[in-house]
Amino acid sequence: MPGDEPGIFYLGGTIHNTMNKPRLTLSPLTADRFMDALGILILMTTVALVAWYYRLLPDSIPTHFNVKGEPDGHGGKFMVFVLPAIAAVLFFSMSKLLRSPWSLNFPVSITEENAERQYRNAALMLRLLRVVVVMVFAYLTRATIQVSLGALQGLSVWFLPVVLLLLGCVVVVFLFRAFRLR
Repeated sequence: MPGDEPGIFYLGGTIHNTMNKPRLTLSPLTADRFMDALGILILMTTVALVAWYYRLLPDSIPTHFNVKGEPDGHGGKFMVFVLPAIAAVLFFSMSKLLRSPWSLNFPVSITEENAERQYRNAALMLRLLRVVVVMVFAYLTRATIQVSLGALQGLSVWFLPVVLLLLGCVVVVFLFRAFRLR
């Protein structure tokens, strides 16, 4: 049956071969370098924030917020290191994907003619998502510290809708770009 071979799958009546995509090495553009630096700067700032405030934190800090933004879980103050650690793992995992864009899934078939355009589009989307993700984790880290110190009551009720909308918009915009760049 078509699609049973390794690296080949059936999607909407079309056979997509993930193993025969052109393997191109793309040099980063100025915008790529800027977004890479911005992501690393936000990540380093988040780690510095934790290091600066750690000694001031109480023994118990919020570790979870409900949908309304209210803290509903608590843990030891060492848990403040978890958010920057997760942000770093996500950032560097997404960075690794940038080195092999042909391993990503695309909404269009990748050919020799469109490979560079599609790979650059996907790389730009990943870079933007990395920045958004580290910004979200930076905000969560800062909010956790502020709630712990009594400066805030919780997250804004708009936090979750804004984050979901932002991530969704990035993905939708770049999907439309992928179809346009066919």
